[in-house]
Amino acid sequence: MNKVAITGLISIGLIGCSVQPVAQFEAANTHCARYMIYDMCAHDVDRDGVTDYFFFADDDQVFLTRSGFSPSDRPPHVCMQTMGPKLQVIANNVLDPDVQADPVRTRATKQGLLTEYLKLFPRISTCQVKNGRGPENADDFLAD
Repeated sequence: MNKVAITGLISIGLIGCSVQPVAQFEAANTHCARYMIYDMCAHDVDRDGVTDYFFFADDDQVFLTRSGFSPSDRPPHVCMQTMGPKLQVIANNVLDPDVQADPVRTRATKQGLLTEYLKLFPRISTCQVKNGRGPENADDFLAD
């Protein structure tokens, strides 16, 4: 399955998720929302408007960090990745209340996160397989 098809399928899933009002602000520096089947949270440690990391709401494991940041308040996921510049800009929008108040901008943010995450997917998948977890490729991931 090609990247366009994968992006399309997952975007449809995100649109469905965006209809359900699961997004919430836990605090001024943390925002949790449902992305596909996962509740994920963006967190800004020092409240400077820059997302320092994303973590899974169910187990608190950090799976995406800003470049040069090392989380000390939550455990890192075994396949934790560093956000590139484009993903960092999108991640910062997750914590922007003005963006989150606008359904169109919120949907665009979710779609941007997904697109950038798919770029990291090969590395994440390789790490998952190496550690005895998850599918080997996106086709297997979507089939589950």
